[in-house]
This record gives sequence, structure tokens and C-alpha cells, in this order.
Amino acid sequence: PLAPRRCEVMAPMKRPADCAKTAGAAAKVARKATGDLSHAELSAVICAVTKARGLPREVVGMLADNIERALFAFKEDRHTFQDQVVRMIGEVLLSEQAAAERSVGELECNFTALYSERPARRDSVTSAAARAQERVQASKARLAELREASGAVAAASAAVAEAKSEQREGDAPLMAAAAKKGQLVAAFSGDYAAMKRGDVAGAARAVECLMKVCMDFGVDGQIMRSAELALGKAAGERGSFDCMVLEEFEAQLGSRIAALESKLSAGEPAKAERAARLEAAERRLADERRREEACRAAVDDAKRAEAEAAAELSDRKRWLEAFVLEVQRLAAELEEARRQTAVIKQVVGFYEHLRARVAGEEAQLAVAAAAAAAGLSGMSS
Repeated sequence: PLAPRRCEVMAPMKRPADCAKTAGAAAKVARKATGDLSHAELSAVICAVTKARGLPREVVGMLADNIERALFAFKEDRHTFQDQVVRMIGEVLLSEQAAAERSVGELECNFTALYSERPARRDSVTSAAARAQERVQASKARLAELREASGAVAAASAAVAEAKSEQREGDAPLMAAAAKKGQLVAAFSGDYAAMKRGDVAGAARAVECLMKVCMDFGVDGQIMRSAELALGKAAGERGSFDCMVLEEFEAQLGSRIAALESKLSAGEPAKAERAARLEAAERRLADERRREEACRAAVDDAKRAEAEAAAELSDRKRWLEAFVLEVQRLAAELEEARRQTAVIKQVVGFYEHLRARVAGEEAQLAVAAAAAAAGLSGMSS
């Protein structure tokens, strides 16, 4: 027996009316999209024209009032007046584009010229920073010199004080000896000589004072008593014994004076040496004080130079910061100008599209959209 035949079921085909309906809907969507795009381009052109610079407000108002009726009309439907308006719109837009491009060119030149100063300005700040650091180091060096000079002054002052102390201690015995010698010489050449001649009024009082001086210098007591008796007599009443006593008395006074003179002579070299050391110490102290004053003046000069260098560095830094801000401002302005140029170029493109738009353009777009929709419908079937 024959096997039963398998029934094959075909999918139902869409009716021509359904395809036409789909294509029509697609064409409607395409026309709407095309119209929306044209309106967006027209709005951009209107905005650019109303913002155009250098045109009288009346001209701008006239163009703004007629742009939509003139430019949105299809090319073959425009009146001569509308063509004139369209040409004026193109001239305005091209003028705006040229101005925008000139602005970009000028800003690019300005930015390039300004940015070329960047290395020199940075080098200027670097140099100012190096000078400031040099001034700081110089100030430190001058301060170290001042401290060293002040230490030298302190050492010289101590040396002067030590030399003075040595001089006081060393010269004290000599000064005492000189005072004693002066006292003896005064007594021997003054009161004694007058009493020996018998010319002193109130001889008893004068003899008493002389004997006290002689006692302080260790004159022999027996000679002193004998000399006191002899000096109490008138010169004409003295005998040979009195004269002998006075000669011995004079010899003892002379030996005391000679001993003091010998002591003074023996101490003179050491005294001169102490005086020389003190003089040298005082000269050194004066020199060190002058050096200290010079170092102090050098420190003041270095501090002023340091402050000036610091102020210069601060000014240079502010100058560089202002330069960086100016570069950033100019870069932002250039970027904005480039953006505005791109915008006006795009608007000019919109204008060219609208100016050349013809009535068949939308129909062609609609047909293409309908064909595409029909193809999609066939594929889905």
C-alpha cells in the first residue's frame, strides 16, 4: 500500500493592502524625521543670525522675521525677494565664520607668543630662587664671622683685664717704693736742710716730724736721738760731735734713698714690659672691636640683601602664577573660540542644506523609507 502523503502547511502571506499600509507609515515617520531635522537646522540658523555682531538691530530684526519664510521654502518655490534674503543670510553667516576664524587665528598667535615666554619666566624664578639661597648662605657666613669677631673681642677684653691686673700687682711695690723715696727726698732736701741751716721756725715741731719719718724707714735709734739733739741747737752752737752725728744721720738717709732707687731701677724693666703688654692688649682690643663693628655692618648689609632677594623671589613667583593664570585663561578663550568656530561652520552647513533643499528631497526620503519598511515586512513574513 502507498504511504499516506504528508500535508505541508504554508504560512499565510500578507495582503497587498497590509504592505501598503506599513510602507505608508514608514514614509510618514521619515517625513516627520526629515521635517524635524530641517526645523532644527533652521532654528540654529535663526539663532546665529540674531546673535550676529556688527549688524544694525533693524537689519537683524528684518532677517529674523523673514528667515523661516525665505530659507525654509524649497529652492524652486522661493520668490526673488526670498532669494535676496537667503543670500543676505549666507553673507551674514560667512562673515560670522570669517570673524570666528580670524579670532581663532589671533588667539592662536597670542597664545603661541605668550606660551613661548614660559621657559624664560621659569628660568627667571629659578634664578631668583638661586639668588635668594645665595643671600641666605651669605647672611649665615656673615653671622658666623660676627660671632667669631665678638668672641675675639671678649678674648681681647679678658687679655686687657689680665694685663691691667698684672700691672697693678707688679707695679704696686714699685709705686710704694717711689712714694717712700719721694717722702724721704722731700724730708731730706726740705725740712732737714732748713733745720741744718737753722732757718726753720718752730724747730721742735719740725724735728719731731722728721724723726717720725726716719723711724718709719728704720734709721738707727741712737743716731736719731743724737741728731734730734743736734738739730735742736742753733747752727753756731753745734760742736764737732754734733756735726759727726748729722753726717751719720745723712748717710743713713742717703742709703735708704739709694736702696729705694735701686729697687725702682731693678723693677723698671718688668714695669715697662707690663706696660707694653697692656698697651699691646689694648691695641688688639681696639682692632677686634673695629673688626666686630665691620662684621656687624656686613651682617646688616647681608640681611638687607637677603630680604631684597626674598622679595624679588616672591615677586617672581607671583609674576609666574599670574602668567600661568593668563595662559590658562587664554587657552580657555582659544578653546571656546574654536568651539564657536566649529558651531558657526556647522550652522553654515545647515544653511547650505536648507538653501539647496528641493521639494523632491522629502519625497525621495519617504519612498526610500517606504521601501525599507516593505523590505522589513517581507522579511518578517
